Amino acid sequence: MTPDPKPAMRDARLDDALAITEFLVSLGLAMPEGDEARKKHWAALWRDNPALKAHGAGAALGWVIEAESRIVGFFGNIPQVSYFDGQPVKVSSARAWAVHKDHRDQTPRLCEAFFGQKGADVVLISSASAPAGKRCLEFGGSPLPQPGYGEILYWVLDAGGFLRAGLRKKGHGGMAVWVGGILGAVALNAKMRLTGRRPFAPLQDVT
Repeated sequence: MTPDPKPAMRDARLDDALAITEFLVSLGLAMPEGDEARKKHWAALWRDNPALKAHGAGAALGWVIEAESRIVGFFGNIPQVSYFDGQPVKVSSARAWAVHKDHRDQTPRLCEAFFGQKGADVVLISSASAPAGKRCLEFGGSPLPQPGYGEILYWVLDAGGFLRAGLRKKGHGGMAVWVGGILGAVALNAKMRLTGRRPFAPLQDVT
């Protein structure tokens, strides 16, 4: 009995758009619905992206891992351009990094491709989870030098609705959600007003 062949890694192409999207959706990632919307999504990033002019021909679009002719891993790459002291800086920003659970041993190959790409001056991952962030550090990445970047900030405009949503997320339902939303909203509204975290003007025009 011969062992299964090693999954192959190759550069991503625009014509992979639908297959990549199907793979990401199968892992629970939110993506545009419908083939046309999905094609437009990737075309905007990989074909019509004005930053491609700064990167030149052969800009890396990402990488896919394939096993038995199907995608089992993907690390997207979005060409961007920034400016420092008036000079363009070629930036490659990560997009939708995902690997099927049966092929997690292939993750380092995708990381090596992203962090080792030659066509970018800076590589950036702005939304990595804590485990993914640790993996990035292993490949020479550095945390963004911005204190509090990882903190999630809220501006609660509807205290009752906010609390009801929180209670539902915790698994509560029915009367507990309704009563908790009303009683909790009184306390939360009072706290926000006393601490200056809520505007005193009417909110009907705020969206």
